Amino acid sequence: VCDWFDAYFQVKTPRVEGIAAAKVSDITKDKIRAKLKAMNMNKYQVVCLYVIAQYTASLVLSMALVQGQIDIDTALQINRLEEYHTVDTTVAIDGYHDVRDADTSIKIAACVVCWEMMKDVTPAQANTPLHLTTPKRMAKAGISDPLSQ
Repeated sequence: VCDWFDAYFQVKTPRVEGIAAAKVSDITKDKIRAKLKAMNMNKYQVVCLYVIAQYTASLVLSMALVQGQIDIDTALQINRLEEYHTVDTTVAIDGYHDVRDADTSIKIAACVVCWEMMKDVTPAQANTPLHLTTPKRMAKAGISDPLSQ
């Protein structure tokens, strides 16, 4: 997954062992930022990517997931590796982890579905006010349907 991310963004992401924070260079940040902007995501895709990154704490996993490089189960399994190790070596509160994992799975799956539904919608098309989303309402307001263009 990291190798795919590096190739996709044309960067070299730092690898960290232990609890040290990764040090990402300004050049790497700029390349990632430029590639994300070039993706021309609509507002729904931005929210989807944000929520997935929030729940996985990883832009690498988030991007691999929405770009179809890994499936949801694999992303969640990778995301939980550290936790699985901790649970194996210490005491786990099974009920808490089960509920949280189910909640996280649902939220990430919803975002992936939304991403897939919105991937061919341009930012301009996504900016249509919700009260004008049906062709009949748009015609009544004198606005052409951006999805028919």
